[in-house]
Amino acid sequence: MKYRTIEEANAVQIPELPRTYVERYEALAKSIRLGNESGVSKLRKIFALTDTLAAFVAPYMVCEKGCSHCCHIDVLVTSVEAQYIHRNLGIAPRAGHSISTGHSEAKRPCPFLSNNNCCSIYEHRPFACRTYFAVDDPALCEDPNCEHVTYTSKSNGMLNQLFLMLGFVNGSQPIRDIRDFFPNGAEA
Repeated sequence: MKYRTIEEANAVQIPELPRTYVERYEALAKSIRLGNESGVSKLRKIFALTDTLAAFVAPYMVCEKGCSHCCHIDVLVTSVEAQYIHRNLGIAPRAGHSISTGHSEAKRPCPFLSNNNCCSIYEHRPFACRTYFAVDDPALCEDPNCEHVTYTSKSNGMLNQLFLMLGFVNGSQPIRDIRDFFPNGAEA
C-alpha cells in the first residue's frame, strides 16, 4: 500500500455517517442510561457500535494487520475495560490507582503485542485501540512528538459520545495505562 503524505491525508474526506448509525446510537444511549445491567454488559454494547463505526471509516485509513507502531504509545484503559479483558481472557488486572505515562518515549510496547506484531487480545482490545487510525504513513505513529494525521474518537462526534458513554459506565473507577493494569500481558 502506498501511504499518504500529510498533505494527502489532510485532504481525505470521510462521508457523513448513515442515519441508521445515529438511530443505533440513540437507542444505545437510552439503554446505557436506563439499563441496570453490569458495566461489562454495557461495555459490550458500546464496543459493538464502536466496531460498526470503525468498519465504516476503515477504508479511508491506512492501518493494516501487522502494523504495530501505535502499540507503543500510551493507552488509557478504564477499569471496566480491564474487567472486560479479565472476564473474557482470565487475565487479572493489577490493582492500584496510579497512572503512568511515558511508555511511548521509553519505547515500551503494549504488553499484548505479540512477536508477530499483532494484538494478542484483538477481539477484546480497549476502546482507545478500537478508535485509533492512521490516515497518513503509520510509521509516523512511532514518534510520539511527530505531528501527523490520525483519526480517533476526537475526530468523530459519535465516537466521542461513545467515549463519554464509556466514562459514564466506568464511573469513578480508575483509568490507567494498559501497562499498569496488565504489566505482563497474557503472562499474568
